[in-house]
Amino acid sequence: MFDLRHSNDRSTSTNHYRLRTIVVLLLSPLFLLPWFWLPLLPGEERVVVVGLSHTERAESLRGQFTPRVERSGAEGEGDEVDSDREPLDSIETGSEDHCCDAPDPADPHATKSTTLEEIPDTLVIDQDGQQWRFRSDLLEGKTVAISFFFTTCKTVCPPLTATFRSVQQHFEESLGDEIQLISISVDPTHDIPARLKQFSQMFNAQPGWKFLTGQKQEIDRLLLALGAATPNKFDHTPMILVGNIGSGEWRRTYGLAPASSIVEVIERIHTRAVASTPSMDAKKYFPNRLLIDQHGESGYFYEDYLKNRMVMIHVMFTRCTSICPPMLTNLSKVCELLGDRMGRDVELLSITVDPSHDTPEILLEYSKAFGAPEGWKFLTGEVEDVREVLSKLGAWVEDPENHNAWLILGNEPTGDWRKLLSNAPSTQISSVVRQMLDGGHNIQSSQSSPKSNK
Repeated sequence: MFDLRHSNDRSTSTNHYRLRTIVVLLLSPLFLLPWFWLPLLPGEERVVVVGLSHTERAESLRGQFTPRVERSGAEGEGDEVDSDREPLDSIETGSEDHCCDAPDPADPHATKSTTLEEIPDTLVIDQDGQQWRFRSDLLEGKTVAISFFFTTCKTVCPPLTATFRSVQQHFEESLGDEIQLISISVDPTHDIPARLKQFSQMFNAQPGWKFLTGQKQEIDRLLLALGAATPNKFDHTPMILVGNIGSGEWRRTYGLAPASSIVEVIERIHTRAVASTPSMDAKKYFPNRLLIDQHGESGYFYEDYLKNRMVMIHVMFTRCTSICPPMLTNLSKVCELLGDRMGRDVELLSITVDPSHDTPEILLEYSKAFGAPEGWKFLTGEVEDVREVLSKLGAWVEDPENHNAWLILGNEPTGDWRKLLSNAPSTQISSVVRQMLDGGHNIQSSQSSPKSNK
């Protein structure tokens, strides 16, 4: 016979268990919500951040993305927000001599004046695999902004490079002419040109923005001279170095500041550099050597080709099968864009670096392949005459295959001389030429003589 009292106890216990189970199941989703546990967490300040993607983390570093945060209690005793990365405040920014350190709370976008010792003319390689001399090819005659990065960086590098992209957009037409953007890898062993190319394409880098690598020992020496050397690539500084080698003015500024702040620093330095640079006296600078054009007509370099003229000058040779054909094709588009100003207001001088082979007859046939209009002269001459002229232009080479791709723009009456790449967008080149002809400037004219290698 059953004991009814015990049976009722078991039944009551079973019912209570079932009721507790139902309550737990109903409330269990609440256990997964951060606010449910927030009152139980230790500490005066409790931070809850909804999960961020890598891109969002990078954006949050430069203030474009604000994580959703709940706070309680006093400031200064918060728990770690994101264990996947260091907070911005803890990122190493270098010593006082090397960077801007942490921004001044009163002025987070402040810059620091700095002095650089001799900058080495290091052989560097850009994202297109092209070699350059750092000081003579990329710094001289320009105001530059230099950043430091590596392609596998997931903290400050993406937002810092995104800031450079905004700076690039501001200086669109003068980029590569008056303003040069440079991003130097602090991991040259890993960051080969192909990786730099892929990384640069993520930020739509245009001509005038160079991503650089090279031999590790040489890059380390360059970084040391620029005050950006670090034994650990993860400790590299988020600073940007802005300066003009001609005026000798250099400033370090915070790389995660708004792009407008960095643009302001660049413009100030560039304006002062231009104001302190005298116009070039082309008559005293250039040799007056005899040259011959594709039609067999001879003339003296200064008296007949430069004096009282606006000119575009570059070097080439007819047996070139690499950069010359596309370069000349691009320049033919420039001539088309300039329309009736070609030959009337401006002339294009294509000077051969192979004068012993490139006779006027050969140059004439070559010029026809590019539809050379009136005002486009292909020049040759005696080897010694051509050598002296090109040496003053910084363009003479013993091996023609090693010639450069610069396009020198000069307005002899005003003394305004500039330098662009011959493969820069034809619209950009024609726009700069018009500005120089009309006396207009994007910022100010870069009035400096071409570098002589004589």
